[in-house]
Amino acid sequence: MTDPSYQLVAAVEAALADYSGLAVIVACSGGPDSVALTLTAAKLAPKHNWQLQVVIVDHGWSELSAANAQFAADQLKEHGVDQVEIVAAPQTPAENREAAAREIRYQILQRKSDELNGAPVLLGHTKDDQAETVLMRLVRGAGSKALAGMAPVRGIFVRPLLELDRAVVHAAIPETFSVIEDPANYDDSYLRVRVRKTVLPVMKAELGEDVVLGLVRSAQLLRVDSEYFVTETLNQFNECVIDNQLDVSALEKLHAAIRTRVIQYWLAEAGVPTGSLHQIHIKTVDELVTNWHGQKEINLPGGFDVKRSGNRLTISH
Repeated sequence: MTDPSYQLVAAVEAALADYSGLAVIVACSGGPDSVALTLTAAKLAPKHNWQLQVVIVDHGWSELSAANAQFAADQLKEHGVDQVEIVAAPQTPAENREAAAREIRYQILQRKSDELNGAPVLLGHTKDDQAETVLMRLVRGAGSKALAGMAPVRGIFVRPLLELDRAVVHAAIPETFSVIEDPANYDDSYLRVRVRKTVLPVMKAELGEDVVLGLVRSAQLLRVDSEYFVTETLNQFNECVIDNQLDVSALEKLHAAIRTRVIQYWLAEAGVPTGSLHQIHIKTVDELVTNWHGQKEINLPGGFDVKRSGNRLTISH
């Protein structure tokens, strides 16, 4: 096997090959994936004149959270990473806590990037994380965009390790570094933990080790389709929207695959919370176009209402 450290170096350099700026941000939790990424970026910083900024977000989920964050920061400094910032995140709601924490974390990282003129933010997701994500979304009945998994690049966020096995990434960590294991990674109340600990191992045992590769390959193929759908959806949205309302006649001409995406995009643009917007909501709104029989207004998450008035779909809050 090629030296794990070399594989990480090659992956990070490839991910930032077109970047000509100086500041580079790494999101680090103290866990093995993000530690390996941080140390690799630190190793490359002198070669590329990068000004490395490491951000550790402390969600305060346990009594040891602050101490663990400081422990991770101290170890990084001992391993030559000087610029490490610990940010205390606001309290996350109990409902859907994992998704809420992720959103807060990305907001914090976005602000840090804004302070540094749009510097890229490196995230430590691996090939195994991608497979888990695709599998979880598959069982939830997601569409092609969601099944495309995590993007290698999304705005400022860059995932250099997305094509590397978790085992390879972990093997690149020096023995002198003590990583922090997040207790949430062992909490079976989280779907991701059950997928990681139980579902994928059974699938590998029954279907072969290539299960992860197959899930990742499917995500890559769907990403190509998804990118086309995104472009076509935006084009058709511009043709269908009039004064923030959707023209029913224009929608009726569209294939269902594009029409429903135009509706979803319109709802999101109006402010409907995307995390609470499900397929049943979009289908119900779509029926105002395809199965109109005088339905009353439709209630959507976030206190939004959609109704059909003549030849237009309107949304209010």
